[in-house]
Amino acid sequence: MQKTPDEVRAGGAEPIRSLSDRLWWKCKTSDLRAIVTKLTPAELAELGVPESAAWWGGAAGVRRDDSASDFYRQIQAQAGRHGRGTGKPSTGHLLPHQVDADRLEAETVALAVEATRTIVLGLIARSLLDGKAYAAILSGHIITALVRAEEGGEAYLASDLWSAPRRCGVSL
Repeated sequence: MQKTPDEVRAGGAEPIRSLSDRLWWKCKTSDLRAIVTKLTPAELAELGVPESAAWWGGAAGVRRDDSASDFYRQIQAQAGRHGRGTGKPSTGHLLPHQVDADRLEAETVALAVEATRTIVLGLIARSLLDGKAYAAILSGHIITALVRAEEGGEAYLASDLWSAPRRCGVSL
């Protein structure tokens, strides 16, 4: 699904014509299928998610040619049921909800914590090797680590955290 935006830009993505309430694209890998759409700025704002989260995989399943259990046929039937009475299919139920936005935020925070841990451990390791101070800028804060090790195997860590000056454009 992650390749879909590039395929759309290159003109190689295949739209799903039977889902006419919004533009959905086919995503194919071996016998697996999915549908992908791009959320509007209004939809992103309503969910409180950034533009980088604009592409959404609405559903996935297995391709079974000429079968009632084929993924695309199931999605088409589902959209028909959700649009009953309106005269057109509705895929609104396949769009993200607040729980999806909350999950994205939680996963983003978890990744940021892990990245920070990796960067800080790297600063400590580099300083341990040569006794020099090393720094990184994370989210507008400078983190500095200085490790001094003695012959007996004891090491001392001095660290500091302060806000980075606004003129500094370096960021990790």
